[in-house]
Amino acid sequence: MKKGTIFMIALLIFASLMTILATIFFFKNHELKNDLHYAVQSYSTAVEKSKYQTERYQNKEKLQLLSEGNFLKDSIEIYTISKKELFLKELIGKDQILILRYSEYDCYSCYEGFWSVFKEFQNEYPEIQIILLAKYNNLRDLNLFIDRIGFKGQVYLLKEKLDLPIENFKAPFFFLLNNGAQCQNIYALDKSNLLQCGEILSNLAKSKT
Repeated sequence: MKKGTIFMIALLIFASLMTILATIFFFKNHELKNDLHYAVQSYSTAVEKSKYQTERYQNKEKLQLLSEGNFLKDSIEIYTISKKELFLKELIGKDQILILRYSEYDCYSCYEGFWSVFKEFQNEYPEIQIILLAKYNNLRDLNLFIDRIGFKGQVYLLKEKLDLPIENFKAPFFFLLNNGAQCQNIYALDKSNLLQCGEILSNLAKSKT
């Protein structure tokens, strides 16, 4: 075989190898860019989520403080599941009442961890009077919710808002209602820290006993 031919074959082999290497480098570089783009996107999403959670938490704290100590209006109307109408003030007695405020628009699954804690709380403190103030259009859905959380207290439906700033937080919340219709120890459920909700409930119970 002539030297020229050998040289041409070697040159073709070299060119093929370089093409293969260039192709590998191109795809690797493309993958690296994609990975980098994904990492930047993930980081940006995490930052935005963290910012949103921080702002939401700060808003919750603010609304809780604005609601703390407020007196409920005597004119707030409620009714039983059997449609009997009465005023909220008629439920007030000598002892404080633990009120759980819940709406059909609240996300049940978002707070699923809390409901199991709430069941345990009811079993541990059966002597505490608990009232569920609900906002529901469909009574079947309300009864389903009551069964799911194992609620053992009294249930009433609201005709209107309680006129508390914390209602603007758009989450379930609970508070103590004293014999002067004053709201105390208001706490809105927090999806990011449901265990703390359970601890706060226990502290409320201990402060009553």
